[in-house]
Amino acid sequence: MRHIFFLAPQSTSFWIDGFISKNDFVIVELDEKHIYEIDEILQMINGIATETNDLKIYFISSHNSLMRDYHLSKSLCELGYDSKCQRYDMIQLGIDKLKMKYFLQNNSINTPNWTEQLYSMVHKSYLLKDRYGTAAEGIAHLEKNNFNYYKGKYLEEFRNGIEYSVNVFCNHNKELILYPVVWKGENTENLIPPYKRLRIAGPYNDEFEKISRELYKVCKKVCGLIDNYGFVEFEFIVTEDEILLLEINPRVSGTLRIASMACGSHAFDNYIEERKGMILKPNRISIEIPYSGEYVKSDNMEYVCTTRATFSNDNIDEVIKNVMKVFPDENMVDFYDIEKNVNSLLDI
Repeated sequence: MRHIFFLAPQSTSFWIDGFISKNDFVIVELDEKHIYEIDEILQMINGIATETNDLKIYFISSHNSLMRDYHLSKSLCELGYDSKCQRYDMIQLGIDKLKMKYFLQNNSINTPNWTEQLYSMVHKSYLLKDRYGTAAEGIAHLEKNNFNYYKGKYLEEFRNGIEYSVNVFCNHNKELILYPVVWKGENTENLIPPYKRLRIAGPYNDEFEKISRELYKVCKKVCGLIDNYGFVEFEFIVTEDEILLLEINPRVSGTLRIASMACGSHAFDNYIEERKGMILKPNRISIEIPYSGEYVKSDNMEYVCTTRATFSNDNIDEVIKNVMKVFPDENMVDFYDIEKNVNSLLDI
């Protein structure tokens, strides 16, 4: 059996092979902004394999390519290929944040207060968000002096709390593989997005374990309500008294790598093996910090650096040693902040 991964997220192409344990696979990079005709895809497939009976195809989409990849995969299925991608209903929630908000509201899933009535008087602290945005694009504090700027936007109440992500893989039997929860720190009113902050995943302490169980319950509920396949990331904020689901991202997310490294998972084997549902327990300390240098990774996959630098090891001292290899200038990294947060969150 040959497996073809059509891959849109650019940085993922650098590290995906380290998260597949099988040998008989081919990775084909797709430009996430290009509108491919089906004949272009068929030409790529024919250059790899001529027999369709011994071939499985998977589309690993970015936010921008979700709908395009869905139609390409559908066309391949109509031509007799075994092709898989994220499901249409889940894609709709991922690309249209208002549809997602109505879905959460209609199914009694806690999310921050929101409104699409952009010109109504709002008495609390609300953020302006892009209806079709991703990765914190277009988020700003509300200002009532530029109505044209509000097109394609909605308002969401700003809530103080700790942000978390959960990555889930759903197979064809609707069984879920739940990855370790990723801690993304406290949100701030200056709106520093989570990908520009420290992230941590690893063996939970008791408090973290309790929060994780509650986050998993919400993930299971959502996945049980809507048709989906493949990876989905759930973004949460946990306040002093509430767990709120911020967003649903039905694709390979920026937090999948750190979550996979925390539990030693070959994440993309999920597609090839159709694994049974399970909760993957973290057994390694993994951290992730902002990075802007050349793409690098270690042979043993203890660190991978693309648009972020991810480090994983059995203990924090070895993690710090690898961080110092990548960031030789100690002024570039707050080692005290890393150790303080790891020690407060994880059971080490």
